[in-house]
Amino acid sequence: MIRPDNLNAKAFHELILYYLRERITNHNLEIKHLVVTNIYEWYVFDAALFEKTFAQNKTLVKQFTDFEEGRLAGNPFLPSYQKRIRNLSMDLSNMEQEQRNSNLHWPG
Repeated sequence: MIRPDNLNAKAFHELILYYLRERITNHNLEIKHLVVTNIYEWYVFDAALFEKTFAQNKTLVKQFTDFEEGRLAGNPFLPSYQKRIRNLSMDLSNMEQEQRNSNLHWPG
């Protein structure tokens, strides 16, 4: 799972791969946001940043195309990613415990 100080994780690589498949392969121009979550931790990215950072990177798009068409040996095709990309992050792991400690009861 990614962390606020470290995006270089499998979840982020898979998010980039998903984005490139939607954007390059499927020509989807309607993507607005991308999300990585493990149910408790949520990271929301603006698709415009992915467009500038990844879809307009000609070298990366060439590697992606070669990977998708089976011309690139091995997985993954992405290099380690060390830069920061702005995102909205939320950690909801404390919500369940707070709810249990409060007088508020969920219906059901």
